[in-house]
Amino acid sequence: MDSEYVKLYTASGWLNGIMKVTPESICWRDCTVNSPNILEIGSKSIFAAILSKEQKNAFKSVKEAAAHYEPNMKSIYFTIFTVSKVDSNLDFSARNKKRPSCDSWTFQASSEHEANAFVQKIHEIIRPNYKSKPHNILVLLNPNSGKKKSNDVFNTFCKPIFKLSDVNYSLYETTSPEFAKKFMETEDLSKYTTFVSVSGDGLLNQMINGLLSRKDWEKYRKIPFGVVPSGTGNGLAWTFGYGWPELASISIAKGMIAPMDMMAITRANSDPLFCFLSVTWGYVADTDIESEKLRMLGSLRLEAYGILRLLRLRKYEGRIHYLPVEEQSLDKPKIANNEVSEHKTLYATENANASTNSLIDQYVKTQGQHDALSHGLTLPLGGQFTHKPSPLGMVRSPTDSAYNSLTNDSDINNTINGKKENEPVPTSAPAAYNAIKDYLVANQIKIPVEISKLPKDWVTVEGPFTSVTAVKVPWLTKTFLVSDKASIVDGCIDLIWCGGNVSQLKLLPYITDSVKGGFMNKNGINYSKVKAIILEPTGHRSLSKKKSEKKKNKHPSTNSTSTTSISNSKLSNSSSNLEPVKIPGNKGILSFDGEVAPIDYLKIECIPKLINVITNPWFHPFENETKSKKAIVSGHKSGYNNSPISRSASVVSFY
Repeated sequence: MDSEYVKLYTASGWLNGIMKVTPESICWRDCTVNSPNILEIGSKSIFAAILSKEQKNAFKSVKEAAAHYEPNMKSIYFTIFTVSKVDSNLDFSARNKKRPSCDSWTFQASSEHEANAFVQKIHEIIRPNYKSKPHNILVLLNPNSGKKKSNDVFNTFCKPIFKLSDVNYSLYETTSPEFAKKFMETEDLSKYTTFVSVSGDGLLNQMINGLLSRKDWEKYRKIPFGVVPSGTGNGLAWTFGYGWPELASISIAKGMIAPMDMMAITRANSDPLFCFLSVTWGYVADTDIESEKLRMLGSLRLEAYGILRLLRLRKYEGRIHYLPVEEQSLDKPKIANNEVSEHKTLYATENANASTNSLIDQYVKTQGQHDALSHGLTLPLGGQFTHKPSPLGMVRSPTDSAYNSLTNDSDINNTINGKKENEPVPTSAPAAYNAIKDYLVANQIKIPVEISKLPKDWVTVEGPFTSVTAVKVPWLTKTFLVSDKASIVDGCIDLIWCGGNVSQLKLLPYITDSVKGGFMNKNGINYSKVKAIILEPTGHRSLSKKKSEKKKNKHPSTNSTSTTSISNSKLSNSSSNLEPVKIPGNKGILSFDGEVAPIDYLKIECIPKLINVITNPWFHPFENETKSKKAIVSGHKSGYNNSPISRSASVVSFY
């Protein structure tokens, strides 16, 4: 069925035309002589196609459309549901301001058979193996997250979108702080194609750590994780471009995935764990955790308390050691002729339960070319109507399996210094940690660190500090662009720190207007791409206007404000000291993906592409570095009302 005569319902009534469905798009062309009307819908924009009754007016909401959906209906009419971003501007300051919009397009085929054939073909471009391999999702929901509206979010957005997209799900509400971790450790996960949290970043952290604690973690680690944001910060969702719950639900339904790095955290006085978002100490951690008392304000709590905390800025004693990344080793996107390369598409429903044959399979490298695409609903004044997806595409072909194609030995060779002698670890360490610990570059560095025994190329920075942040993502909240250089798959950690003498006035623009970007290594905000970090807080703090506390047990230092390159001394042959280490003081807290933890000595290291994650259809992992490479043209709203194909017959509310 290359092309067929199909009618399209518009504000002007039914128009005769020809429809053609390809893996990349649906194209309908008006048959009227000399008519310029063309409807082109990119495959990334489509999230549902259903047989429907004759619909004189668009459904008022997605929820209404789902209520009318009958899976076994027979009809000559079919309706396609699409999502598009209202704002196509890639400038950080505009990126997260406007919600996505939904349209529905109703067609009339020549027969029930033709209508059903069109729907089935469209299903295959929405999600490969649409019927043969059903999308079966595990959903864990935290009813107390954020403003305690997770159930409302699920019922308003997830349920109707999942129904229209033929997504099956099993829903569980969390009943205790450790519920998600224990659930993922003990339950049978073999029937699921995706793991989803309806909450903030903390619940997803528990789910991931629970899965990586299983003895059979390698069997399930390639099943992707997704998140429907209903928390306060929702940093991962904003990083993937689906901070709005309706777009998150659509992204999960479509099931497009990408690999993601994780941070392995070794703690001196507690069990190891993994983080995907951030490890913070000082200002960012204090703002995140202490602002819990203002939870009723939602995300505004972070901005309000952040200003208050800045006025009484604390400084913390300690030091950090890090292994910087050589510039030429960074895995950056290939840019040629101002076009962004495009990756192959991987889907959650393709061999989602395949087991992993080798540990090295987890270290992968994404390759391919990215095509630049037009964005949004575009209608030039001449009358031609075009509906195409956003250019932020990490498009990858549905022909390859997500679980057989993600293999490349080069990443592990680029990120380890060879297998070292075994070191003792707590018996409750995640199974995945035990499997990779021998490859960690900081594996045999003792804590507390003896500077003379640090390997070549490590750098030490002496405190005091007002803030230390290690991140894998650019966004920590909707409005806080913590690092405009971060990427989820570059095999590195972005380390950001501010010294004790930093000016509060100079920090203010970064705190209040970070979306402008360009703050790194300016005005006392220090930045480095690193492979590994060792954090040694003393547990002593003071207000920045006062002198720091002087303690006898403070680490020896060469210069309290300088960055010092370490000597070329080789490591001793002794294994790491992971026995409990006494910290001189107890002031301050740590935050792991937004979850509070007591102050401790840490080793932080990037594990490339350890898990898979759901992304929005237009996500590009190096978007932050390439956003200025391609100019994007927005749609012309003024043309909508002048066109026979008017959105007045198609707009659908997500509410």
